[in-house]
Amino acid sequence: SDVHTVFMLMSIEGGHAFNNRSYLTYNHDDVLNNIRIVKQWEYPPVFVTLAHHFKNHLTGHAQSLTGVVDWMTNQEADMNADLHEIGKEAIRLLLNPNEGARCLIDIKHMSEKARTTYFQMLKGEFSGEGIPVVVSHGAVNGLVSPQNKTVSTLPEAGAFYSGDINFYDSEIIDIARTGGIFGIQLDERRIAGKERLKKSNLWFASRSKRLLAKSELVWNQIVYIARLLDRAGLDA
Repeated sequence: SDVHTVFMLMSIEGGHAFNNRSYLTYNHDDVLNNIRIVKQWEYPPVFVTLAHHFKNHLTGHAQSLTGVVDWMTNQEADMNADLHEIGKEAIRLLLNPNEGARCLIDIKHMSEKARTTYFQMLKGEFSGEGIPVVVSHGAVNGLVSPQNKTVSTLPEAGAFYSGDINFYDSEIIDIARTGGIFGIQLDERRIAGKERLKKSNLWFASRSKRLLAKSELVWNQIVYIARLLDRAGLDA
């Protein structure tokens, strides 16, 4: 009972890590060779977040920056674009268990189009392999699907941040069906819409009430996902 074990899982956030030339351009062979090197590490990453904030030549990304930071940077290049061919090759190599460790794909930061393409790849060329989908730090957006961007009929669906960096009901269900993992992020700007966020700002309340109001934003995510999966007949 006195033994405490801590498990540390390696991961990489952003496929630009495989690119020797950073964001400017890329060399096809460099990217794939770097992936092969990483897959041979003694402790290779359990998952790789393929996209991040900016163009990386592998995949389109979702809008993630706002305000002054957005104004000062150029996130528009490749924003909302689909998976590129080199990105598909990178995915195939990362998931290949015959060339070093299989590294799972984290779909956080990927654009809506790229995520849809990745799900199609899993259901097509990777069918039957039981590859789990990872979302390392995400949130629901309360919308039905990329094809049907209406607010869900589930309670509180309209209270979430509806941007497509967050995940649709159909995607949550697909992730659950793969036996995947969904980490709920703690950034209040992503887990709640503006009105719901305002209600959580209890400036003059006691500390316990303020903590409760903010933690409820995370709890709402948990409850929503549980209700969604229960309605779909999946293990909530």
